[in-house]
Amino acid sequence: MIAMKQIKHTEEMIEDLVNVSCGQHASARERHVYREALRSLVRLAKAEQMFDMKSDIQTLVGAPTDTLLH
Repeated sequence: MIAMKQIKHTEEMIEDLVNVSCGQHASARERHVYREALRSLVRLAKAEQMFDMKSDIQTLVGAPTDTLLH
């Protein structure tokens, strides 16, 4: 349930950024490209966060890097 709220919140924030940044005069294509770029940044940030979390866990438990980072 919490994950769905976060996704909805993220989508709302992305849409707000698209509206503010592109304005009313942007074409549908420009808005789409900007929206997808923002979604890509969100995915990258999530992946980086996961990598950092796995790295921190590896440090805490002293597990070999190969077992947790794959």
